[in-house]
Amino acid sequence: MREAPTLPNIAAEMDMDSALRLRLAFEQNISLNDMAIEEHLESSELVKKLTADYMEHPLFAVFRIVGISEIPYVERLPYTQRLIEYINKSIATNEGFAPLGGVKELVSCYNAVLYRYWQNCFGAY
Repeated sequence: MREAPTLPNIAAEMDMDSALRLRLAFEQNISLNDMAIEEHLESSELVKKLTADYMEHPLFAVFRIVGISEIPYVERLPYTQRLIEYINKSIATNEGFAPLGGVKELVSCYNAVLYRYWQNCFGAY
């Protein structure tokens, strides 16, 4: 990745949310330092809305992780770490993720999304 002190100017000119600016920088392989990433996550209205509430319910956790997974570096947030911890404790099984309660109710599309998100955040195992 090439070094860049700021995000693309076009994003700032268009008055877009800082989470989208992070996404554009990520897609363009622009390397950002930790402070810039943190500032953009903290100032994002989208991130604020997606992390404003929390519920320990399997479907809430799945839909919320799907929603925030499109935002680069969101795995650094305590909210996301809490959500992942809940998913690992509550709906992860040896056979896959069971957001509806049991192994018989495994939903392949949820499993694919959760597995992809896990790989993006933590690498393949």
